[in-house]
Amino acid sequence: MAEIRVNATGELKLYDSDDSNYVSFKSGGTVSSNVTWTLPTADGSNGQTLTTNGSGTLSWATASSADPSSADGDTLGTASAEWSDLYLADGGIVYFGNDQDIRLTHNADKGLILKHSATADDKPVSLTLQTGETDIAASDVIGKIDFQAPDEGTGTDAILVAAGIEAVSEGDFSSSNNATKLSFKTAASEAAAEKMSLSSEGVLTTSGDIVAASGSVRNRPNAKPIIINGSMNISQRSTSVSSLTGQDYNTVDRWKTNIYTAGTWTETQESLSTANLNTTGHTKALKMDCTSADGSLGSGDAIHLQTRLEAQDCQLFKYGTASAEKLTLSFWVKATKTGTNIVEAYQFDDDRICCLSYTVSSSDTWEKKILNFPADATGVIDNNTGPGLSFNFYMAAGTDYTSGTLATTWASRTDANRAVGQVNHADSTSNNFHLTGVQLEIGEFSSSTLPPFQYESYQENIKRCERYFQQFPSTTTSSYIVAGNGFAYGSGNVYLTWPHRTSMRADPSFAATGTWKIFYSATGQNGTPALAADYSGADNTTVQMTDVSGLTAGVGLVLQQSADGNARMQLESEL
Repeated sequence: MAEIRVNATGELKLYDSDDSNYVSFKSGGTVSSNVTWTLPTADGSNGQTLTTNGSGTLSWATASSADPSSADGDTLGTASAEWSDLYLADGGIVYFGNDQDIRLTHNADKGLILKHSATADDKPVSLTLQTGETDIAASDVIGKIDFQAPDEGTGTDAILVAAGIEAVSEGDFSSSNNATKLSFKTAASEAAAEKMSLSSEGVLTTSGDIVAASGSVRNRPNAKPIIINGSMNISQRSTSVSSLTGQDYNTVDRWKTNIYTAGTWTETQESLSTANLNTTGHTKALKMDCTSADGSLGSGDAIHLQTRLEAQDCQLFKYGTASAEKLTLSFWVKATKTGTNIVEAYQFDDDRICCLSYTVSSSDTWEKKILNFPADATGVIDNNTGPGLSFNFYMAAGTDYTSGTLATTWASRTDANRAVGQVNHADSTSNNFHLTGVQLEIGEFSSSTLPPFQYESYQENIKRCERYFQQFPSTTTSSYIVAGNGFAYGSGNVYLTWPHRTSMRADPSFAATGTWKIFYSATGQNGTPALAADYSGADNTTVQMTDVSGLTAGVGLVLQQSADGNARMQLESEL
């Protein structure tokens, strides 16, 4: 007969019917207090287990299973009891959904396949990377995919991220803004860094060139820089002019200085040091040096540097249409005087303005500035060879231009709203103002998305400048340079045809400086002629020479500089 025995060690033994074997329960050695289990009052169901409530009361409970109930929704593991690893065989499949429409399949020795089983139209597979961050600020990474090799013991490069794609916020998120760019990272022998980005505006920016199948390069909708000579490299007229008090093109091509009773200035094409080249990326700058101050500006006094764009070259902006483009103006500036400065965009045809401010923060320090001009769906720029749009860099302005509210959106010109807040760079002869690297882009850009400056060769740059101004000889040279061949028209008139190196914007004005001579034989020389344009068109100019006498009609002649290396013939068709 089976017995229940309790021995001295606290072991309860249940013997079988022939008293040969037993099943025992044994206490856990010394216990700190009595333990009592209260059994349930009834038998449980098939497959149930006996569980405790932690206070000694036992009850029957259904054991957890990997198989969900018929109602679905059971979980595999819990928040406090997680599964560690899941092993699937080659070709293993994980199904998702009530109808198992999405499946993740192991492709043996290759990878994974995510597939939508539906065959109907417009049933793509959707994979969303969603951050849990609730306060997304500018430059936060919202999601990323990295590509990385394992450490093969061949150096640290093997464990660095080799390439990746990141979604990066372009500003603080709000209920109405989630502007995000895609950043594409690659590497050679370093951790992957951004080499290309696609902005929320759809602007693709690369650290190098985009090479099309034909081998051509296209980075922008404009093949050439929109601002001509923004690098300040071309200075045909002169490299330095002093005692400036008016309005004219003086040194750097395509840049006009407009002074309205606001001091006296020396304008220079400045050569930058190696250190400044490293900072700005440029070798030249336009420098304004105040040599006679105006510390108390009259109401109508002002000074600004201006570059003008030809109207037909402004059609890319689509002004006056619903598709009008935003513009981004960037530049490097250095000034002795710190404070607020104004750049005005001015439309000639409809007399409209938009004016934005920037701050010079540190005295005599190169700083890069970026201004975003809004689109103008109202003002129309005519498609012709006249002036279309100018950018005016104010250096000083009287109350006629500063007494209103700055026109930060496009509006009809009101002078009082043009330069509100502008500091006075003309108030001391210690003041200098330097400008270079002026760049205009179609679209809205920040410091992180702005395309690189479009550098041109000297030849490309000067050819574009010569549409508006050209001279012969092109630079200061030794004397006796031959301008060309002509013929005598009667005894006192000589004509010479001068083909232009570049077709000019319009019929140019003609001017001659210095001393010239006419030669009509190996030894013959006939005086110092007065030069004027008999005809001047876009492609050539007929130069008439007078103040000569005793010539034979039809005789061939040569016009050349006399002993004057500064003698010039100049053509101008500025906007």
